Amino acid sequence: MALPRCHERKPTRNNETWWQRRPLAFIFAARAPRLQRSLILFAWATWVYRLVVFLGIAVLVYHFAFKLLGVFLFGVEIVWFVARPFWMEGQAWRARWSVIRASRRARRSAMLAAAVLAVLLLPWPGRVMVKGLLHPADVWPVFAPVGARVDALPYREGDTVPAGAELVRLYSPDLLKRQQAAQVRVEQLRWQAAASGFAAASRHQMLGHADARVTAQTEQASLATESLQYAPRAPFAGRLVDLDPDLRVGQWLARKERIAQLVRDGSPWVVETWLDEDQVHGVAVGDQAIFVTEGTEHLTLKLRVMSVDADASATLPRHELALQQGGHVLTRDKNGQLLPERAIYHVSLAPDPGTVLAPDLAARSWRGKLTIRSRWESPSWRYLRQALAVLIREFGF
Repeated sequence: MALPRCHERKPTRNNETWWQRRPLAFIFAARAPRLQRSLILFAWATWVYRLVVFLGIAVLVYHFAFKLLGVFLFGVEIVWFVARPFWMEGQAWRARWSVIRASRRARRSAMLAAAVLAVLLLPWPGRVMVKGLLHPADVWPVFAPVGARVDALPYREGDTVPAGAELVRLYSPDLLKRQQAAQVRVEQLRWQAAASGFAAASRHQMLGHADARVTAQTEQASLATESLQYAPRAPFAGRLVDLDPDLRVGQWLARKERIAQLVRDGSPWVVETWLDEDQVHGVAVGDQAIFVTEGTEHLTLKLRVMSVDADASATLPRHELALQQGGHVLTRDKNGQLLPERAIYHVSLAPDPGTVLAPDLAARSWRGKLTIRSRWESPSWRYLRQALAVLIREFGF
């Protein structure tokens, strides 16, 4: 019995290929590599998106709940939605390990991953780049103790000053008034002590008058010592620098206003800087450094670290290193003092022995770029240390 026409098979030629019989399969086969790459990229994008979303949810539930519940919810979010997919992926790799190990692409991926891990985990030579201040080590500042008037300026900028010479003479009406009052008080008590021997009624007050007289004389001596601050004398021979060229006799100065600096003859040089807690841990005594001054001179000095403070500095005494003045330390102003926003540590460096500076540079302070060769460290260790510090801080009760 003949088959119906609908069930008859059309004869095919022996040289007819499969995509000639199925045109749609040919289209998918031609696009398979590009489609595969697109799906892989989509999977990676989805993975990164889910990781960011679940990390954000973990941080939100931690901050919006009280401490104990926040820590518990944060742990659940991290373990179930972040760590668990890694574990499941590892189990899938383990089940297909024989296929993965035989794949050439898997070997290339493993070599690339090993190279990236080596770059991130192996130690690299460290380098700290900050701003520093080069200045003479033996410097004596001259300033006004309180608001005072300039009565005499024996020396000018750059003059050589012998030891013991008067650098400036200041006048304070408040100090003069207190000295006169103390002098009158001493004279009055001296007269009362002399007259008590003639008046019988005042003889029993002699002891009290004697004590008051000693107190008045002590106050007078204290005022005499204080007056020495208004006529400072050079503790050593040197050069007077940083004197305001507009300063004149008769001009009034504010409290703690700096007048000039006295630099000792032949003073050694020192470079000062302040490093934050992320930078200072890699710097040790004896590390080498290079200092390049700012400006047109571009003086280059080779340095060596001499000291690193173990305690953080409460203030930044060198205003030239503040970020607002072109330095690198972020600070805020409070009552005329610069308070650092982060913990900073003082580091002192000295030039190599035999370094000689030009005479026009030898008595001034110079800011410049400082590069310190610190110890070797892996790039990822810094971020890992910061992450551990944040976790310890946030999980502490």
